[in-house]
Amino acid sequence: MKRLIPILAAMAMAAPFALTHAESVTSVNAVGMVRISIAPNQLTFVSLPFVTAGSGLDEVIGNQLTGGGNSGTSDRIIVFNEQTQSYTAYWKVSGTGTSFDGKWHIDDEVFPPNPENANIQTGVGFWVESRNSAAQDLIISGEVPSEVVEITLPEGLKQIGFPYPVELDVNSPNFDINQVATGAGNSGSSDRLIFWNADAQSYVPLWLVDGTGNETFDGFWHYDDETFPPTRAEITVKPGMGFWFERRNSQSIDWGSPKPYPWP
Repeated sequence: MKRLIPILAAMAMAAPFALTHAESVTSVNAVGMVRISIAPNQLTFVSLPFVTAGSGLDEVIGNQLTGGGNSGTSDRIIVFNEQTQSYTAYWKVSGTGTSFDGKWHIDDEVFPPNPENANIQTGVGFWVESRNSAAQDLIISGEVPSEVVEITLPEGLKQIGFPYPVELDVNSPNFDINQVATGAGNSGSSDRLIFWNADAQSYVPLWLVDGTGNETFDGFWHYDDETFPPTRAEITVKPGMGFWFERRNSQSIDWGSPKPYPWP
């Protein structure tokens, strides 16, 4: 029997994240859950920190959020394709009295709507676009990863998240993406992490300082705000939190972060 791990993370666009660990993990097939608060009429950047039965939205999201009789009134899931560097949007049909209700479809203005074809893997990030005037909860669940999760980081932008349901500071040794990122002595040459600012509804980019010979800066993520000396970033990466990785190197690389817990 799978053991439920009640990992609850309240993720709000205008409020801080919160995490509660209610009990320790004792089973390889542990099941985890994050509860994400979706603010009304806004974008929320989320990710999948679990292993799910399928990679489609009907498996990962299911019959959650608010659908509509047309794509213009439905909440949407928006996924970035790193190969084409473009977005695909999906909407949930609701209230039509047809077999389409409660399921996700591609937002391509075709009727009858085409079924969704998303591929949400562990560690992949995506947007939730609320078109609802009320706050909603989104629950993402699945098996807690028992194997190392590898994420390919191609040239350009990719939506990702930390692939394990734990809370870490961006400069924590366990959040070791800086081991595969390419740092530099200036922000224009460094790979970047780009986080979403809930209050300002804007991005917060970070760059990896390297090669300066100053151990205070080298190997750490700093705010990309054109100040010198750079300011070390203080951002907590929460379970289910999405962010961008921007790779400025022409070669892709795999990020296989070790599990931050000792089992199995």
